[in-house]
Amino acid sequence: MGLPRCSCPYPVQRSRHLIRAALKHLRAVLVDAGVQSDDHRVDPIEDELCRFDGHMQQAKGLAESTRLRRLAIIRPLMCETASTTPTADELRHFIAQELSRVSPASAGSLTTALRGGSVAVTG
Repeated sequence: MGLPRCSCPYPVQRSRHLIRAALKHLRAVLVDAGVQSDDHRVDPIEDELCRFDGHMQQAKGLAESTRLRRLAIIRPLMCETASTTPTADELRHFIAQELSRVSPASAGSLTTALRGGSVAVTG
């Protein structure tokens, strides 16, 4: 049995990234009511990726599919590094590793995602 899917008619928002605030509020209400415990620990990498996604949506106006592709590129880099800001050596190693596995046409997507990630992470 899979996860339930919303079948509400338009204009109901169904995407998780569009209803994130409502879900966080629901979680807080459930914790306050004693229905759910508050032992959820925030993963700093996922928190940073969530902020990056918000930056791409709000500041850049990027479509969901573009943001998901860029997050898929940035997530492995963030998981490999010791902190949310990779060192120059870690970044060089990651780029070399990624360029060895993608086509030359995809290299542009990689560099665009990394450039966009540096603005959100450091700025």
